[in-house]
Amino acid sequence: MTTTAQNNQSYAMGGISVPYPVSTGGSFDINQGDLCYYDTSGHLLKTVDSDAHAAFLAGVATESSFLNLYGTKTYTDSGTIQVFTQGIFNFKTTNGDTYNHGDACYIGADAQTITNTDPGAGHKIGYIWFRPGQTATAGGSGVTIDMLVTPLFPITGGL
Repeated sequence: MTTTAQNNQSYAMGGISVPYPVSTGGSFDINQGDLCYYDTSGHLLKTVDSDAHAAFLAGVATESSFLNLYGTKTYTDSGTIQVFTQGIFNFKTTNGDTYNHGDACYIGADAQTITNTDPGAGHKIGYIWFRPGQTATAGGSGVTIDMLVTPLFPITGGL
C-alpha cells in the first residue's frame, strides 16, 4: 500500500530528531509520517514494509524525502531527512482490532498503519497511548489512534 505525506505528530513529543541518508533517485521515496527503518546493507533510510524490517525501526519521518511540485518530484539537496526516534504519533488502525491503552503494536498494511495483532514473534514498534478519558477504540477505515513509538535500531537508543 502507498502512503501520503501527513503530519502525524501528536501532543507529546520525545526522543530526538536524527538525520538519516535517503535515496534521491526515486527508488525508496519516504512520506512525512512514515515509520522508517535503517537498511544497514544499503546504508539508507527506507519505509517499514514488513515485520522483518520493523526489527530495525529508526522512528517516524518528520519530512518527506521529496517534494512533488506540479507533478514533478524534486529530491532533497542534502540527501538526508530528519527522523524522530520516539514520541507519540497518530496512526491509521487495522479493521477488526480493538485498541486499549498500553497494547503492544506491530506494523500494519503500510508504513502509516498499525495493528495490535502479533504476526508471530513480531517486532513491537510501540504502545497505544490513550488521552485522559479515552476508552477502547475499534480499528477500521478512517480511524486513527495515538501510539508511543519505541525504536529498535541500536543507534537511536544510544544518542
